Amino acid sequence: MRKRLVMFDFDGTLVDSEGYWRQSAIRLLCEKGIEIPERFFDDYDKLYFTSGLKMIDLEEDVAKKLGMTLRERKEWAFDNMAKLYLTSVKLKSGAAELVKKAHETGMKTLILTASRGKDVETAIKHYGLGDYIGEVVSVVYAPESKASPEIYLRICERYGILPSEALLIDDKSSALAAAREAGMTAFGVYDRSKERKLEETVAACDAYFREPGEIVSALEELR
Repeated sequence: MRKRLVMFDFDGTLVDSEGYWRQSAIRLLCEKGIEIPERFFDDYDKLYFTSGLKMIDLEEDVAKKLGMTLRERKEWAFDNMAKLYLTSVKLKSGAAELVKKAHETGMKTLILTASRGKDVETAIKHYGLGDYIGEVVSVVYAPESKASPEIYLRICERYGILPSEALLIDDKSSALAAAREAGMTAFGVYDRSKERKLEETVAACDAYFREPGEIVSALEELR
């Protein structure tokens, strides 16, 4: 079916930023003079630093030492990443071409992110993509997460389209699975931070791509 709306994830999909979230958590602990427990590095996929805001869900004893509320830790992480988007984080291969192609085909485009919306808006302008993204939707403090079909259904309803007319492009299996449960098409994108969950991610989507640029030709078939 022809697609009328494309929802892009940001971190790990359009930009190569997941490792910077990890670095941000380490920096926060170091700034507070807190020794980093070795168990934080036992399994990369289970780290508190690797996937978006999970980096701030620290173990209780470490969180107490920080002397910060959960919201304060989130905002600290966002402030740090806002700077990194403009100085260090790069677009993934073919990401700019993909976003532009979606816009050129006449599809509505938006970014659905677990990062702070204003930071992503500033970042996409920095990357020269501001004219190609219709809006940024952040779920940071929303009642539904990207792992819930409800967020996708709500967006489709707001745009006046059927879920079957919408496409999600994301690197995370839980988001891909939720979009498909909502009735959307879901394209997965490889990110090295999800390496050990590769099979799970591939199984969760309709098609899987090693980099965003590979999706450009696929969009032609969805016009």
